[in-house]
Amino acid sequence: MSERTTSTTGFILIGMKHCGKSTLGRMAAERLSLPFYDLDELVLRKIRPAGYSSVREVYRNAGVEKFQEYEEEAASELAAILRRSAAIAALGGGTVENPPAMEYVGSLAPVFFLEVDEEELFRRIMDTGIPPFLDGEEGPRALFSRL
Repeated sequence: MSERTTSTTGFILIGMKHCGKSTLGRMAAERLSLPFYDLDELVLRKIRPAGYSSVREVYRNAGVEKFQEYEEEAASELAAILRRSAAIAALGGGTVENPPAMEYVGSLAPVFFLEVDEEELFRRIMDTGIPPFLDGEEGPRALFSRL
């Protein structure tokens, strides 16, 4: 990895899936006249040429390890952007569980964790269907509570 430098302005948002990282990031970027980057969107650009149409498809067909490889590549790309200029960035909900990806971006700008009430967050997540990380024998609610 290249030498790191810290951005003079801008920040990175982290938090669980559907906590508002992208929504708040876009709003802040507009208000601060900074570009906004969503790591999930960068991951999608990586997986589509490989024949995947969604993150869920990668998880289900190739597994979490393969997804994290794509996420790490996207984080490397995001890090290169953040080294060049200030920006607002939103990481994926599970990026903090991908140490190589966090290694790229974790120290380039201040990082803020967005927290949402557990019941509200579970409702938001379930509104879009059971995500792969909550698809297990224990059931979505039990797995979510452990997270």
